Amino acid sequence: MTGYDFFLDFWWILPLVAMAFCLYFGNKFGMGSMCSRRTTDFGDQPDLAEDLLNKRYAQGKIDQKEYEEIKRALKVT
Repeated sequence: MTGYDFFLDFWWILPLVAMAFCLYFGNKFGMGSMCSRRTTDFGDQPDLAEDLLNKRYAQGKIDQKEYEEIKRALKVT
């Protein structure tokens, strides 16, 4: 007996504990946490801004001149 027999018999517990840890903390802290299934890709932000701009223009909250200025600014950045 070397004292490591317990770990040799129950080696499969460590991966289960690691998966439980990742699932728990991945869901608890959301984006950017270790083992999270969520992405941190913010590449869709310009599309989101343009969609919001189009909705505001369609609802009549901004006029055409302001719409064109903001749209031009979004295309530059």
